[in-house]
Amino acid sequence: MNKKFLVIAMFAMLTASCAGAGSLGDFTGGKTSELKSCLMSEGQVALLNGSLTQGTVSTVAKSISATCAKRLAGIEDTPATVSLATTVLNGLLAK
Repeated sequence: MNKKFLVIAMFAMLTASCAGAGSLGDFTGGKTSELKSCLMSEGQVALLNGSLTQGTVSTVAKSISATCAKRLAGIEDTPATVSLATTVLNGLLAK
């Protein structure tokens, strides 16, 4: 119960903090918020299953970037999506 509450609280805080990341630009044709949501969800899964650590951020970022690009129509797996994934994952680890 405590772990679920913590994850939900982290997700809410991260969602709020990423909402202001307009400086990243709209590189996904208007689907930035969908991409961020997907990256956060996939990042939380990786965090909960133990595959996300400080040493695996880059690898996990590449993986979830590719996953979300496949899942969301009109989004390509580019260095910009990997960069956003890295930012999201580092935010998850910092909380």
